[in-house]
Parts: sequence; C-alpha cells; structure tokens
Amino acid sequence: MTLMTRLLARYLSVTIVKYYAALAAVAVITASLIEFLENRDGLMDMPGLTAFDALWFSLLSAPAIFSLLAGFVAIVAVLVACIALLRHSELKVMLAAGLTYGQVLVGVLPAAVLMAGLHFTMENVVLPTSTAALHDWKINGIGRQTGEPDGIWVRQGNYVLSVGEIRTAEKTLSDVQLFALAPGGHMLWYASGPRAWFEPGGLIFPEASRGVAGAPRAALVRGLRVETPLDFPLLSALALKPRQTSVWKIGRVLDQTAAGSHPRYVYELWFHKKLAGPLLTALAVLLLAPMVQHAHRIGAVPLLMIGIAAGFLCFVADAIMAGLGEAGLLSPLVAAWGLDAGFALIIAAMPFAVGGSRV
Repeated sequence: MTLMTRLLARYLSVTIVKYYAALAAVAVITASLIEFLENRDGLMDMPGLTAFDALWFSLLSAPAIFSLLAGFVAIVAVLVACIALLRHSELKVMLAAGLTYGQVLVGVLPAAVLMAGLHFTMENVVLPTSTAALHDWKINGIGRQTGEPDGIWVRQGNYVLSVGEIRTAEKTLSDVQLFALAPGGHMLWYASGPRAWFEPGGLIFPEASRGVAGAPRAALVRGLRVETPLDFPLLSALALKPRQTSVWKIGRVLDQTAAGSHPRYVYELWFHKKLAGPLLTALAVLLLAPMVQHAHRIGAVPLLMIGIAAGFLCFVADAIMAGLGEAGLLSPLVAAWGLDAGFALIIAAMPFAVGGSRV
C-alpha cells in the first residue's frame, strides 16, 4: 500500500468514527429524553426528588439505550460517512488512486476495533454498573414506577434459595427463603427470614423460622448458618436480567449454578450476545468497503434511505432473534451469531458479486 492509499484508508477510519460518535450521542440523548418524559409523572410524584435525581435517572438509563441502538447506529454511521465522502468527491480521489477492496478493509480496521471495543466496554462494564445502581435506586424508593425488582431464585446442589431483594450497597439480602432438598428432590427442611448475608463459605440468617418437612410448626432460630458455595457477587449477578450483566458474570452463573431465575438457555444466549454484539458493530464498519464500491453509482439520497432501512431491519431482526432465543425456539448460538454470520458473508461475497476487487 502506497503512502497515498494509506492516508486515504486512515481518513476513512477517522470519518467513520466521527460520524459514529455524533450519531450515537444524538440517538442516546434523544432516547434518554423520551425515557425521562415517559417516567416524568412517576418521578415528579416522588417526595424529595430533585433535578439532580432526574438527571441521574437519565444517566443510569443511557447505557441500556446505547446497548439497544449500537448496531443500528453503527450501520447508519457507515452509510452517512459514505454519503459525506460521496458529496465532497473523496470517492473520486479514491477511485483515481486505485484503492482496492482489500486495502479499504485494512484501512477501516482501526475504526472497527475502536468501535467494537467501545461497544464491548459499554455492554460488559458500564451497563452492569449502571443497571445495578438503578436497581438499588428503585429499591430505595425512587424510580419504582419503572418496575419492581424481580425476585431471585437459584438452585445450588441440594439447596434452593429465594431472595426478594438484594441491596448491593449494604451487601444484604431481604425476604430470604432457603429450601434443603433430599437427593430425590423432596424437601427436608426450610428456613425463612427477613434478612441474611454471606460470610465465607456460608449464608447467615440473624433470625430465621426453620421448619422440617411434616412438622406442624416452624421454630425460631437465631444465628442460623448454612454452608453454601454461593457468594454475594454471584447472587447479585442473578439479580439482574442476563442482558444487563457482563459476559464473565454470566459465564460464572453458567459454571457454578444448576438453575437461576431464568432458564439456562437464556444465560447461554446472552453470554454469546455479549460477544456477538461488539463483533456486529465491527462488521458494520467493514461494510464500508462494498459501499465505497457502489456509492458513486447509487447516489446520496438513495444511499441514506438504504442505510436507515438496513439499520432498522438489523435492529428488528436482532430483536426477533433474541426473543426467539429467550423463548427457547431458537438455538442460543444461532440467535446470537446469526446476524454476524450474515454480515460476514456479505463482506466476503461482495467482491465476487461485482466481478472484481478494485474500488
């Protein structure tokens, strides 16, 4: 690759990232404003609510919105970048310089890696943190109109644990019930208490009602300790929906628990989607190579319409496949990686479809 073609390829990456950042900011801010307006009445009814609380609610909601729209924004950003190149005649320069299909792919790789890294960080670091904070916010009385926290069920070995609420800040459990099962599956005894917490190797009830199967009454027990390999980080991961937690926490849930609040295939689906989503963003960037080939023939307005339609179809297809995967009607692997496979096939097949590899 000559110096000229290297400079042009680098310019492509900078152009894509610039439009991606602008469109992502506009999309997230607009959607966050809509989210706030939808919940405004409930928020304003909360006693002691301040403007800072309303802003904090919007900020905590923003990562989930970004996660939902990331693929759509990446596709539209690539098409908008292509339109900008077309309108300012940069494509003519690239055609004259003899940029090949492969050189364009290599040139946009930095943008693909950067955007995929941002998507991965948002999905697996920022989103779980913001969702956990929003979850605590709801428990503490503000923002409950957005939905009550779900109860948690988990089975580990011969124990089944039910928790009404997890308070992350205090690292305590509320409305706790524990059921001990015999190898055959029938209940041996149970314990329930308003509060519990974990210590190394065990779950501690400061005060619990403990009953035995077949006994007419439960006995009050103080300082009940039950040995369990579960710990607070694992249980707090189960408190969130699989789509809201990180890939490594989902992996730990799959590795250490026999059953959680959702079917196992739902955790498998989102384990793969946490990896497939950022890769889809990278593949959307690589689509610029075939778009550069055809943009000067299509025109700016049709290209924009195609971009919006393609982004919307990708958004809908991703939602449908995720829904089918969560319902158990589609394999987790297919539901998570199907769109990625489709994008990869388009990128690989396009040079052959047009009969050449020169831009």
